[in-house]
Amino acid sequence: MEAILPVADKADHASRAHAEFSMSSLGRVIACPLSYTLSKGVPRTTNEFAERGTLMHECGEAKILTGKLPTLPEGADPLTKDELEIVNIYVDYINGLKDSDNMIWWKLEHKVKVNDQCWGTADGVVITQEDDSTVLYIIDLKTGFISVEPDCSQLKGYALGVLKDVANIAEPSVVRCVIVQPKDLTAVKTFDWTADEVWSFEKVIDDTIASATGDNPSWSVGDHCRWCPAAPTCTKIFEEIEMATKDDDIDLGKALHLATIAENWAKRVRQQAESDLKCGKPVPGWKLVRGRSLRKWMDIPDVHDHLESLLREEAFEKKYISPTQAEKLIGKEHFKDTPLAEYVIKPEGKITIAPESDKRQAVATENDLFDALD
Repeated sequence: MEAILPVADKADHASRAHAEFSMSSLGRVIACPLSYTLSKGVPRTTNEFAERGTLMHECGEAKILTGKLPTLPEGADPLTKDELEIVNIYVDYINGLKDSDNMIWWKLEHKVKVNDQCWGTADGVVITQEDDSTVLYIIDLKTGFISVEPDCSQLKGYALGVLKDVANIAEPSVVRCVIVQPKDLTAVKTFDWTADEVWSFEKVIDDTIASATGDNPSWSVGDHCRWCPAAPTCTKIFEEIEMATKDDDIDLGKALHLATIAENWAKRVRQQAESDLKCGKPVPGWKLVRGRSLRKWMDIPDVHDHLESLLREEAFEKKYISPTQAEKLIGKEHFKDTPLAEYVIKPEGKITIAPESDKRQAVATENDLFDALD
């Protein structure tokens, strides 16, 4: 096994340099090369969720390498129970691969490079021998709710870079891309590519870079716009929505698709406008104001004393905790042995609209039921 650098010698996740064509934005730029041009110079933003995600990645890396969580930066809140569970699922998956007898080579936070413009850092890389196949695992931890599929361009790009790296170590025939996303419906999702399919992806990347850096980049409006830094001021999105409103004959499916794009775009526009105004940058025709405020109790013990004295039991709202909350308090292993476990049910989810590409099974309609009776 190749030696792995200790955590202290590794680059901090949040301070890493970004490639001109990063793996994380590869899917968006492939779909719309123009987004590369429009996004140049747009400052990168972060939020509390992204920062917690970075912390979970760092904790997972440390736990795999040292067996324990790292010393947190000054001022950082420790991991919550939910966050620790996310980290542990990722750690267990990586450890299960790297500690197996069939493991050939492994790396954490491994920088991979397709070319001088396109590179990135893969969370976990493991090569194993399974029966007659040499399998390259590309593992990526996702800490959010928005589902990411393992056949995405980001992981395929990592895989291409790794294949170039390991040419003198092994010749994988199977590339298994893995998304570890505990907040999704399926915590661990996998997708297999052949090595040849991954190698052919290099031409897609080359063609994308050529278009993006050319005089007339191609473009498209779609779901990828959700992640584009230039979306709030993108004229292509505005034109697409405006043209749809002038169409006398637009089918409901296309209208729904554009509505989803418009909703995401409108949200991004509002966020950008609010951010600009807070920084003192004028937005013509708009200003910041105070929203409606609701009364609340002062946060002092006397309030509770007076409430209980005057209202007695009516001072409280009571409700039972959920099965998930009970399981966390009792402990997952102990909970299944309690009488409570027999009374847990999981109702069907609320019916909602999803694109045909969604992997969930379609709900039976009234017409389907009538057809079944014929």
